Formats: sequence, C-alpha cells, structure tokens
Amino acid sequence: MPTTLSADLYERLNDRVRHAMQYAEAARLCAEDALDLLKATRDFQEDLDRRRGGDDD
Repeated sequence: MPTTLSADLYERLNDRVRHAMQYAEAARLCAEDALDLLKATRDFQEDLDRRRGGDDD
C-alpha cells in the first residue's frame, strides 16, 4: 500500500473538505438569520404588548 496519496485522491479529498466548509458557512449564516428573525419577533411582540398597555408574557 503506498504511503502517499495520489494526486487524484488528494484533489477529491480537497474538494470534499472545501464543500464541507461551504456547507458549514451556509449553516452559520442561516443560524444568524434565524437568530435575527427571532430577535425581531421578540421586539415586535414587546412593542405590541407596550401598545396594549400590558405585560402578557
């Protein structure tokens, strides 16, 4: 069994790692967007509660 990777295998592994990094970045961005939406929803609900004059948590 050879102790070095063939150029083809190295390129394939490199592509897989690059794709995994891209998916991880996309997941991070989606999580940030979801957190922003959650915060906006909370702020909206707090604003509605203030307008109604109550603290209906």
